[in-house]
Amino acid sequence: MVLDNSKSKTKAAASQADAEVKRLESELSTATTRLRLVRAGDAAIDKLTNVPVSTIKDNTEFLRKKTESELAAAQATVDKLQAELDAANSKLKWARSADRSVNAVSDTLADIKEEFKDSAKSSRDDYRQP
Repeated sequence: MVLDNSKSKTKAAASQADAEVKRLESELSTATTRLRLVRAGDAAIDKLTNVPVSTIKDNTEFLRKKTESELAAAQATVDKLQAELDAANSKLKWARSADRSVNAVSDTLADIKEEFKDSAKSSRDDYRQP
């Protein structure tokens, strides 16, 4: 049928969008776990750097700076992936909608074609009868 190519393309687009959503969900899960681990490490470093003994505090300040940097980077990764996932979910929604629309149009055209064939056959049969 005329719309077979369009049906294939919309189905492929929906499949690609679905795969992208699943990939991003996986990456977001990993990044969120990493963020939780960095936060836990940050809490431990807080306790270590807040010890009143001057020597310990002076020699562990670099850890505080490092964990702050790691925490900011982990949060940025999670935020970026969440934004990408939101966009991918929107794209998936539209791809599925386009796929359903093309299928509906294709089905309607097939029905019209079938009715036209039946009508043409009936007209021929009526014409042939004496």
